Amino acid sequence: MHRPSKTIVSCGNNRLVQVPQAGEPDPRRLIHETRIVPGVNSIEVEVIAGPPRGALKVGSGQEIEYEKFTVFVHLQRP
Repeated sequence: MHRPSKTIVSCGNNRLVQVPQAGEPDPRRLIHETRIVPGVNSIEVEVIAGPPRGALKVGSGQEIEYEKFTVFVHLQRP
């Protein structure tokens, strides 16, 4: 079953927009580009997923799942 979801990517305090894919785009592979600077950079990815379409309600209502992870990238000066 397909689960509706939303992905939010940010680098520092800047929210990144999805880059269009050339050729045949794959909706499961999202591409984001950003510029990183020398030093420590933080990239955050948040995913919000709803219940599968057509799923029965359980309990008081439908639940969503939320995941967030942070990647710290250290870029040394050349």
